[in-house]
Amino acid sequence: MRSPQELREIILELLDGRGENPHQMLKKCGYNTSLVNDLKKGQMPSADKIANIAKFLGVSGDYLLGMEPPESSGQPADNDAALLKELRREFYGNPAAEFTPEDMRLILDTVKMLVKIKNKN
Repeated sequence: MRSPQELREIILELLDGRGENPHQMLKKCGYNTSLVNDLKKGQMPSADKIANIAKFLGVSGDYLLGMEPPESSGQPADNDAALLKELRREFYGNPAAEFTPEDMRLILDTVKMLVKIKNKN
């Protein structure tokens, strides 16, 4: 299970991949903006807050807590998040444009299949 500080880092990474900041997320989720600072201080948020943040980010609460790998949550791994950001820029002219979790899975599955094909040749 992730520590509060690790949870903060994964939230920040996921937000960066979406082109958003913590204050925007917390406002949209209806929470006080001090939550990210509380994580930095080692205070773990309640289960309902983790669940709502996970829903906002398009991942599971288990993924946020480090209890399931990115592949099983539909969330891209860190290097995949950078690729998706570039894809959003190319397709929509905006790196902050949002793909649905299903779109992200389909794109990543396609890219991984292409890599496997290339590696066979």
